[in-house]
Amino acid sequence: MFEFRKLLVPFYSGFAFNRFIKKKYSRAIPLFMRIIYLDSGHPNLRYIYSCLGRCFLEVGEYNEALKTLSKSYDLYNENLSLLDNFGLKEYSQLLKSYIKILTYFNMMEKAEKIRKEFNEIDQVINRFTESSQYEKRK
Repeated sequence: MFEFRKLLVPFYSGFAFNRFIKKKYSRAIPLFMRIIYLDSGHPNLRYIYSCLGRCFLEVGEYNEALKTLSKSYDLYNENLSLLDNFGLKEYSQLLKSYIKILTYFNMMEKAEKIRKEFNEIDQVINRFTESSQYEKRK
């Protein structure tokens, strides 16, 4: 039964990310939750939690947003050194949302810590983007 459940993950993922991209956050939430239920060891679990948390933030479910974005942040920090360019950009989006929700709950000390981390990541992304553009022009 367990392996069959995992086979459903790509099906739900396609729908969840489609709803997320189209900003249909309330429709994406149950789909992301289903993915987590079906495969709690999914290799992109940190990204799924990030998207789910951002959905909760957008629909005003702030307690759930805080809990979910915190979980995503913790998962990202387990293997931060393994992030590629896409992973860094997504991590940057997570940090923006996490700062927003921490500020909402007046958790300013932690928000400031995350803001510093965001600024560092943003600089890395900008340097990477600039060097990629330079390489393309050669």
